[in-house]
Amino acid sequence: MSDLIMKDIDLKMDEAKYFFKKMIDKEEQQNSKVFSYYLSVFTSASRSILQYVCKYYNEFYNSTIYRVELKDYFQKLRNKNIHDRIINLNTSGSNGILSEITVEGKSDCLSVEKPTPRLDIVNKYYYSEGGATESIVEFAFKYIEEIHVV
Repeated sequence: MSDLIMKDIDLKMDEAKYFFKKMIDKEEQQNSKVFSYYLSVFTSASRSILQYVCKYYNEFYNSTIYRVELKDYFQKLRNKNIHDRIINLNTSGSNGILSEITVEGKSDCLSVEKPTPRLDIVNKYYYSEGGATESIVEFAFKYIEEIHVV
């Protein structure tokens, strides 16, 4: 592969990873509006990677694209968002009181700190029209891994 094109592909991969990290931050902050902004640019950046490979290395693309199982999912998500309408996200959350126990010391003399209960609320975003059972962030992580292999 040409060094210049490979550099472009690497930059697009870095861009996709950057926006993926921003999606994680916004999911943790429970900010669905900004999460959807980052999802939009993530889908465009990640799609560009495969489009570059297809355009400049078509034979290689055709022989490896089967490895990218989530390509259709994110391509449809991107196309809907760009050409049809804004993606509606569903939120699924859980809450509960969690306790952490710290164990320190040698095996014959262990000390255990008293658990400190805390309330954790975890929200995850889903795209229900895509029929996904995993959150968008979980799918995006797998998608980046699949693209990286190509």
